[in-house]
Amino acid sequence: MERLDRISKLLDRLAEEDFTLENIVDNSDLELLLGTRELVEAETATRSRYLKYITKRGDVLYPPAREALYKALRERAYLDAILKAALDFLGICGPHKLDYHRFAYKLAKRLKGMRVERWPQILEEFTIWWERPVKLDPKAAKVITILTAKVLYQLHYGKLRLEKIPHEILYPEVKHGGEERAVQGGSGEG
Repeated sequence: MERLDRISKLLDRLAEEDFTLENIVDNSDLELLLGTRELVEAETATRSRYLKYITKRGDVLYPPAREALYKALRERAYLDAILKAALDFLGICGPHKLDYHRFAYKLAKRLKGMRVERWPQILEEFTIWWERPVKLDPKAAKVITILTAKVLYQLHYGKLRLEKIPHEILYPEVKHGGEERAVQGGSGEG
């Protein structure tokens, strides 16, 4: 029960915070919402989605494209994990969850193309999307806004950043001994 109380207080505090760089960079909130289990689930989901994609497409992707794909899938998995946790604690369920997910994905896409120094301004500008195209609860939308920025910051610059993706993850079709495993689809052979 203590963890639930702390998370409830955290979400209330996030709803009151301003969109400042210090609030975006602060990592302590994520550690409370994303426990060890959620982190493992996000990494497992990333690998599973990547393997499924590579299996469907075949081995036609070059190394930079594979890295970009893996990082994008990882970002989506972490966003899904933090959104699931926050929306569950905020009591938002059913089809309304999709509206918040769409909002977070749209915000993430916008933030990725900008320098971190501009993020607070972008978050402020994004408050208009709380009312369009679907009206979102202002408290929940503000919490989702700040959590999305926190997750992206940690994935790109902070504690969750990947320095180098291991070769065995990027190339699942190659076994450790150099023996290749057939990847179905996309090879172009008839």
